[in-house]
Amino acid sequence: PRPPTPPADESTEPPKEDPSPTEEADKTDLAKELEPAKPAAVVPPEEPVVVEAEPVAAEALVRDVAPDTDTGSVLSTEESLWEQKRPQPPTGLPVVEEHPTPDDIPKEDDHDDSDDVPAPELSAEGIEVGLHLHNMDLALLQSDPELLREFEAQLRAELAALAGEGVLPEHIVLELSAGSIKVRAVVVPPAGLDAGAMHAGMGASTSALSAAAKRVAENQRIAQKCSTGPLKVDEAIVKFSDTAAVIERAKAQVVAAVIEDRRQKRAQREAKRLEEERASAEAARVQAEKEAEERARLEAEKVEEAKRLQAENEKEAEEAKRLQAEKEAEAVKRVQAEKEAKEAEAK
Repeated sequence: PRPPTPPADESTEPPKEDPSPTEEADKTDLAKELEPAKPAAVVPPEEPVVVEAEPVAAEALVRDVAPDTDTGSVLSTEESLWEQKRPQPPTGLPVVEEHPTPDDIPKEDDHDDSDDVPAPELSAEGIEVGLHLHNMDLALLQSDPELLREFEAQLRAELAALAGEGVLPEHIVLELSAGSIKVRAVVVPPAGLDAGAMHAGMGASTSALSAAAKRVAENQRIAQKCSTGPLKVDEAIVKFSDTAAVIERAKAQVVAAVIEDRRQKRAQREAKRLEEERASAEAARVQAEKEAEERARLEAEKVEEAKRLQAENEKEAEEAKRLQAEKEAEAVKRVQAEKEAKEAEAK
């Protein structure tokens, strides 16, 4: 802290008017009386004052008269010290990154099924397979939409298995026409697959393609509904095909397959969750029953113990009564005997 400011020396002030000899003598006497109160040495404002009470750098505690950068005013040394000591808002703190909570993360179920399905990239060149199933009625098959979907799904799966790796059932577009049942199946492979190699493989498997179609037509439900006689399947015809006319249908089938797969997975998760909830509820019920049985057993034991203690207490009370009665009878006999003895002695 700065030393106290010495009192102003009035004798040093220049007189405003010519003083009289008496006033000048009085001022001289007053100056002599005030002279001992002056400090021995005055620290000039330019020199720093070392403060040992707080281990802080001297420049943080003592500062020369400096202009305030905000207001342009001049702060005294004491005011500068206060500005240095005053608590300042923390600076240099690490930046805390805000991470999304699980509730903020969008879930698959929060959006429409088709919103985040990427557009499939399919090839402009595909393979066409022609099949002819004799003694099958297309009108009867189409009259049952569920059976028609089953027929097409099984046929797609069979053809995809023979088309080779990378081809899925949804990559195959079917067109059915009358004349028994004529099938035009166009394989629209994903972009990047070798259509030439696929054509060579399927062209060498025409018998397998016909056999696959026959297996689908011989399905019990399909045969019962659509068969009009002995089933016969002509040799399959395999050729290259431009996919421009059917590629949009193939894309729609791929998207629908992805959506259906997601729905099935959600249904499986939901079924699993419900099963876990049922198992947890059953476990809780069993545990509650065990706890109830245990409480009932403990309560019964307490009741039995209370009955046993009550019986013992009653037995002890009866025994005490008996002993008391015996003591009283003995006392009566003794008194009676003493009385008779005294009467006999008196006689």
